Amino acid sequence: MISIRNLTVSYGQNKPIDSLSLDIDGGCVAITGPSGSGKSTLLRSIAGLQRPHSGTIAINGERVADAGRFSAGDPRVGLIHQDYRLVPFLTIRENLQLAAEVRQLDLDDEACEGALEQVGLGHITPTRKPASLSGGEQQRLAIARLLICRVDVVLADEPTGALDLDNTERVGRILVGLGELPGVTVLVATQDPVVAAMCETVYRLECGHLAA
Repeated sequence: MISIRNLTVSYGQNKPIDSLSLDIDGGCVAITGPSGSGKSTLLRSIAGLQRPHSGTIAINGERVADAGRFSAGDPRVGLIHQDYRLVPFLTIRENLQLAAEVRQLDLDDEACEGALEQVGLGHITPTRKPASLSGGEQQRLAIARLLICRVDVVLADEPTGALDLDNTERVGRILVGLGELPGVTVLVATQDPVVAAMCETVYRLECGHLAA
């Protein structure tokens, strides 16, 4: 569960998030809104990549961020980017291995194959490089990397922004499926109505506030 109370993030006079309060208790939830509405800032704040000016963020009842305390890179949280953020000179297997090592986890062949199978990449040879995959396949590999990390909170920042409709729907289904796992919360920042319609709950941000 993600609990946000009176969260404000400011850059000088600009407040991309302004006194925002929100509870998200499992499932797959969409945050929509125009560019500049604060979607990415909200996700970065939850992920521990952006210090709040005021307010608090708690995950599963434990406060992880406020104006006086800031833990960069909470290990329970994983972030999916629009541009995949894969390591191009490593193989598929090595990208997953790197994610496991960062979290001090063991990755055997069965776990690797299981993660790839879960995102529909079981047919892909794990010795290939990410550049040999399509955009949709690379995004699914990025999701498999989070499966390896066993995170409680999945944050997806415009995960389908560079994908065609077929891959958008496929990635959307995977994210919804993750939100159905016990103890997992998925929060998707998106302007894509296809993805938003697949989520069980949709919130809209406008100028840092939840729209009525």
